[in-house]
Parts: sequence; structure tokens; C-alpha cells
Amino acid sequence: MLYIELDGGITRMQPQSVNWEPPGGMGNDGQGAPVYGPYWSCSLGFSYLTLTEYERWHDAVDGDTHTVRLPHPITGVMTNFTAYIAFVTPRQRIDVQGVCRAGTTGADIMITRITVT
Repeated sequence: MLYIELDGGITRMQPQSVNWEPPGGMGNDGQGAPVYGPYWSCSLGFSYLTLTEYERWHDAVDGDTHTVRLPHPITGVMTNFTAYIAFVTPRQRIDVQGVCRAGTTGADIMITRITVT
């Protein structure tokens, strides 16, 4: 199973989708060769997060770098990356099946400025 960790936290969250975006093109150099930016981005899609998990991501949108354990975009091996958490888009609800507990559904998290080697 694929588990994402934020800042080495104990909570290991399992996303439903992990989408890597390679560096974008910045144009061409003087000889016509393409020039690309240095950083990758990664979008994580969660169908459900507990409030504790959601709060960890939300608190990480603070302008500082964080360590995120993600599958490497080329090898798939779980790797620690230093990156920024750009935004968290949630839809919150209360789970009323069984024991009532609050949760977040449909959270999309964008992780940016990732250096992939």
C-alpha cells in the first residue's frame, strides 16, 4: 500500500491519486534547444481524511518547506522530498455511520517546488 507521510509524522495517509507534473517549458535557448524549469509538482487526492490528518496538511500551508514522503515519479520508490504545501481543497462532512466523527472528504493537496534527482 502507498502511504504518504508529512514531516515524518506518525499518521500515514493513503491517497486515492498521486499525479506528478514535470517541470514546465520555459522557452528555448539561443540555439533553439528547449529549456525547462527545475521543479516538479505533485497533486494528491484523498477521498477521506480524519480531522487530525486534515489539520496537519492545513497547518503545513505556511510558506515553509516540509518533508513529504512520496513515490518517486520515475522509479516509484518511496522517497523523502523537501517541498512547499501550496493548497488544500477540502469538502468537510460529519461521518454519521457507526460512531459519529468528523472528517474531510475530497481533499486535494498540491505539493510544489520539488527537486527530483
